[in-house]
Amino acid sequence: MKTKIFLLIIGIILGYLIGNFLPPVNLFQFLEEEKKESIIGNCELRVAIFSEDMPIKDLEVDIAKQPGPPPEGGVFYTDDNGIATFNLKPGKYFLYFNSSNFPQNLEYPEPQEVLVEEGKINKITVEILPAG
Repeated sequence: MKTKIFLLIIGIILGYLIGNFLPPVNLFQFLEEEKKESIIGNCELRVAIFSEDMPIKDLEVDIAKQPGPPPEGGVFYTDDNGIATFNLKPGKYFLYFNSSNFPQNLEYPEPQEVLVEEGKINKITVEILPAG
């Protein structure tokens, strides 16, 4: 009987210490992170971004199953030629841009659906109009 009471007291003390001195843990956050699957695959998608026939460099291009926070493999920046290259799993995706760092001198385009097929180099060109 004394052992059970002793173990109960130790359990209460440990529970108090853990609850008050360790940072809170959101168990659902771990579950949500596990759900985020990578879209990285072996199909190449080349996205060319232009405005008035000039390539737009250093522009963030996002790809995901639905617009929103992009998954692993869903964010690239255009190079000096205005090209962002993704290696994705085959499927339908949305191409969109990060509104928080999108150039103000350009019109923000609507998300665009893209089909990525296996066995070929998939290409898409996006013309972005000047703002105004």
